[in-house]
Amino acid sequence: LQESIGYTGDYKKKVVAVLLSALLINFSLPLTRAGIDVSNIIALQFYNQMKPQSTSNYKADKLDSGFLASLEVGKTVAWPVFNVLNKTKARNLNKPGSPIKSMSTIILATIYNIFILLALAFVLAFGAVFVFARSLVLLFLVPLSAVPFLLQHFDKTTGYYKDYWKRYSAALLSLPAYMFFFYMS
Repeated sequence: LQESIGYTGDYKKKVVAVLLSALLINFSLPLTRAGIDVSNIIALQFYNQMKPQSTSNYKADKLDSGFLASLEVGKTVAWPVFNVLNKTKARNLNKPGSPIKSMSTIILATIYNIFILLALAFVLAFGAVFVFARSLVLLFLVPLSAVPFLLQHFDKTTGYYKDYWKRYSAALLSLPAYMFFFYMS
């Protein structure tokens, strides 16, 4: 058979490689889906760590209420206004008829609050677009999961094999990385 097809290499190594590739091609879809599941479980662990420890502060019937409660937007955004008002009241408590605080301080605190809320909205919108784009990439990569195992055996197509794994691993690592940095912030 070696002489008829003109193959001069070690046929035992090639047979093992072909059999291993056949096995990997056969199980490529479950392996690819398992990688996605592991990636999603890691991202879910970071998401679960962001939820508040006490469930008494939010309603359980809303999906986002626990997540937003954990961000403590009310405490983070409103602190300059409340701190200014509380300090001013304490200072001016003995002075009858004195104003609570200057309007410029309240305006600056409001502008700060708007800036913080816009930044939060941008990060959440970016995350939504990011997760949607990741889903689309994986939607196209999963059905093609058998192809890279086949492409690795041909010299001219090993670049496509490497490109597939680069894109697949980037898609897998992107969501846990995003959730990690969101958790850290």
